[in-house]
Amino acid sequence: MAIKQIIFIFLLIIIGCAPNKLCLYSAHQKLYFPPQTVVDTQKLQAISWEDFIKKLETVRVVYVGEKHTSKADHALQLKIAQALIEKKRDLAIGLEMVMRSRQKVLDEWINGKLTEKELLKKLDWEEVWGHDFSLYRDIFLWAKKHHIPLIALNAPPGLVKKIAMYGISSLLPKERAYLAQKVDLNNPEHRAFIEQEYKRHKHLNKHGISKFEYFYQAQCIWDETMAETIAQYLKAHSQKQLLVFAGKGHISYKFGVPQRVIKRLPVSYVTVLPLSTDKEVMPDIADFIYVTK
Repeated sequence: MAIKQIIFIFLLIIIGCAPNKLCLYSAHQKLYFPPQTVVDTQKLQAISWEDFIKKLETVRVVYVGEKHTSKADHALQLKIAQALIEKKRDLAIGLEMVMRSRQKVLDEWINGKLTEKELLKKLDWEEVWGHDFSLYRDIFLWAKKHHIPLIALNAPPGLVKKIAMYGISSLLPKERAYLAQKVDLNNPEHRAFIEQEYKRHKHLNKHGISKFEYFYQAQCIWDETMAETIAQYLKAHSQKQLLVFAGKGHISYKFGVPQRVIKRLPVSYVTVLPLSTDKEVMPDIADFIYVTK
């Protein structure tokens, strides 16, 4: 790293970013954006909501990240879905929070065959996902009203946890069949990103997750299973545009799910992250940032 870059980053840390604005920084400049702004990170500038949606219309996959407990993030996801439908896009929505073995349950919901209580019971929502369903209710109800297919993407969490504790080699053949067949563990940038997250979560040892290598295998199988499901759906539905809702860690910098999809199926895509005004980020974190309060 050049001396000027080091000095710049040091000054950025000391001075900090402007209050109530998101800070986008590189080695050459820092830019501030207020809430309810869409930022095109390639052009390093704010764009209108209309221009943002026009850009989303042109790709097969739109990844929208979320902090699972953020009402603002889920509101943005729904707003994007509504905008794409208004543009007459043939849309489906992929969901990290549902195991792909529960696809028939989502189909029953969209076809009006289940009450909300029945849906949550059949999805094992509390056990599998655990986050308050009220945060997702508007998305589920809107999809049902407009007959928008909901696509279950995720791996069984019990198997992911088993890998995190004991490694992929601990799986039985019948367990392995529920997960992505191809797993890439060789992306050094992704590994460094996940290792940083691992170090932040010191409580993992209390849950029997004590080896980073196993934790990393679990994260990769999680991403790969979603990527495999996305690629399979796109191949089978060539006219569909897929809107993917998943945690930010699976989308940031693209090396989680998006790049793993591309290895299976070369499709156009963009990534969108809702980020709050207390964040300081590099432009390559996503194609677009929506600044929340």
